[in-house]
Amino acid sequence: MLFTNLLPTKPFTSRKARLYQESRVDFYTSRNKLLSSKGIYDILKRDVHQISYSLKQIGIENIPFGISKRRLVKIKGKPNYVQHKVPTSHTLQTVFYREYLYGIKCIMQFHFYKDQFFYGQIEFRSFESGFTDSLLQIINEKYKVEHLTDRPIVDPYNNQVIFKNDINPSLSYLSGDELIKESIRNELNQKESAYQRNTSYQFAHIIDLI
Repeated sequence: MLFTNLLPTKPFTSRKARLYQESRVDFYTSRNKLLSSKGIYDILKRDVHQISYSLKQIGIENIPFGISKRRLVKIKGKPNYVQHKVPTSHTLQTVFYREYLYGIKCIMQFHFYKDQFFYGQIEFRSFESGFTDSLLQIINEKYKVEHLTDRPIVDPYNNQVIFKNDINPSLSYLSGDELIKESIRNELNQKESAYQRNTSYQFAHIIDLI
């Protein structure tokens, strides 16, 4: 009891541990597809002339769109990282998982708007030569697309899956819920309008000073 008051109230954190935590945060946040307004707009837009149609319902790991974050965690377990607030919107949250899918390293993103799952992505990080061609073929076979294509595939509910052949190939899954997408667009537009008004106000006062 004599030395109780001398003990730290919080455990010491080494510099190495702090750097690990920072690099861990950077690792996930840098991959967040909703980190910028442009990124969100790119995800939400769709060229109706550049899509393929499928009668099979689209989903990531059979996880239904619209479920809550709590429900996702019950299904998949504890995530590797959760970004509770995205700079573009405080109503967006992202849950990350690092997994092995049949021996292939993957990073999975699940994005929520007002606690409703609406967008997901699987990024493949370790693969052998020819993997991307095989992946594209599997996707086309699964959704029974007539001609092999890397265009977005859309199901009867307007859900879509998009294949991207980047340095790390990925599959993106977007909900067909137009109410959620329109709400996100409106929120972004309001935020950008407020930013523009504030910028104009600042410049107006700067002009008076110079």
